[in-house]
Amino acid sequence: MIPDKAAMFLNLRRLPALLDVYQTAVLLGRHPKCVIALVSAGLLKPLGSPAKNGQKFFASTAILELAENDEWLHQASRAIAKYWKNRKSGGGDLTV
Repeated sequence: MIPDKAAMFLNLRRLPALLDVYQTAVLLGRHPKCVIALVSAGLLKPLGSPAKNGQKFFASTAILELAENDEWLHQASRAIAKYWKNRKSGGGDLTV
C-alpha cells in the first residue's frame, strides 16, 4: 500500500524540478534511508554542495532517468543491501 503522501506526490501533473530525499525515495520505490545509502555509495549526487548534515536536493529529471536504467537499479540494490549489512554488523553511518 502506498502512503497517501506518496500517492499524492506520484499523481502530480508535473514533478518539481528539485526533489527532497523523501520525494526521491518515492520515485525510486525505496525508503528515504535508502537514498542516504545511495549518496554514501556515490550512486546519487545531491545538487550543489550541501553540508554533511544539510538538506539534500536532487534533480527530478536525473532521478527519472536513473529509475529507467536497469544497470543503475541493479547497482543501487546491491549498494543498499551492502549498506544495511554493514549497519547491522555495527558499521556505517546514516549521515551523508
